[in-house]
Amino acid sequence: MNKIKSKTVLFFLFLVLFSCDTGTNTTGNNLNPDSTDTDPTGPLPAILHISPNTGVLPNDQLTITGTDLDSVSYALFTGEADKIYPTSISYTELKLFMPEMAQSGPILLVTKGGRIATVDIVTQKPDVNNFNSGAAVSTGENVTIGGTFFNLLASVLFSGSSSPVSVTGPTDGQYNVIVPSDAGPGLIKLIMNNGEIVNTVVNVTFVE
Repeated sequence: MNKIKSKTVLFFLFLVLFSCDTGTNTTGNNLNPDSTDTDPTGPLPAILHISPNTGVLPNDQLTITGTDLDSVSYALFTGEADKIYPTSISYTELKLFMPEMAQSGPILLVTKGGRIATVDIVTQKPDVNNFNSGAAVSTGENVTIGGTFFNLLASVLFSGSSSPVSVTGPTDGQYNVIVPSDAGPGLIKLIMNNGEIVNTVVNVTFVE
């Protein structure tokens, strides 16, 4: 009888030790979208710098430096619906790429514990330096427009017009836009591919 009791106790101890030794590790990998953390809050990253932070272009590599950056799971950009995951990550540095549709504003760095740190960026803007060579225009006219970073430009909104019109080109180095029928004199605005609106100092006049 004593031998049976001893064997029962030893078997019970073996089960206890085995269950303690096979716990699940839930720390995860920061580059894994499904990574989780056993800490419901965890550390909050302290951000020292992001480069570049102005004149940011689509597909630019952004480098964020600070501390506790290895707690970040993913980033959310202004204007971009998808989660963006780091391409490399460490305690002091995080790298990720600028999405095509991201806009100026805060980037939200979401940790595995659900905390959020923010850092701001400003996108590169297109700029107009020539509009119909300064001459007055007429509605329906196909006019030339020139400037810089026009690869970021989708359309132009004329003063008084209800809808922006697409920019075409370049053809022989020139971009073109058709003056809409409801356009009036005044400043034009540029509509970027990512939806941002850029005010200009280009004052369009019309043929009398």
